[in-house]
Parts: sequence; C-alpha cells; structure tokens
Amino acid sequence: MQKLKKFKNILSKLVEDPFEGLNMVDAILRLGIEYHFQEEIETILKRQYMIFSGHAGHDHDLYEAALRFRLLRQNG
Repeated sequence: MQKLKKFKNILSKLVEDPFEGLNMVDAILRLGIEYHFQEEIETILKRQYMIFSGHAGHDHDLYEAALRFRLLRQNG
C-alpha cells in the first residue's frame, strides 16, 4: 500500500510534463490498474485537454498527437 502511495505522488508530479504524463497514463491503462489512479489520470487528462484544445497549430510529433487523441477519446 505504501508503494501505491509513492507512485500516486510521482504520478501527480507528472502533470508538469505533458508528454511524460500521457506515457504514464497509457502504461497504467495497458497494465489494467487504472482503478487505483482514477483521480490522477483525470487530472492529467484534464490538463492535456486544457493545454492543447485551444492550440491546434502546435508542432508535435505524430505519436504524441495520436496518443493524446486516443487517451482523451477513451476517457471522455
């Protein structure tokens, strides 16, 4: 249980790095343990939406854009 709390703390700090946060959310979903991290995932994805919803002209690589689109679409 203590390891879970440590990982939640690390995950909450990833909000500052948008791409790293996307990768972590993707890994958590693929592992099937997202039920432990619902609040953290929601926070990361809300931030992703707010940052990139108004900036359609950003130059990001295709992988990052596809990952963001898939995760936001999967989680509403």
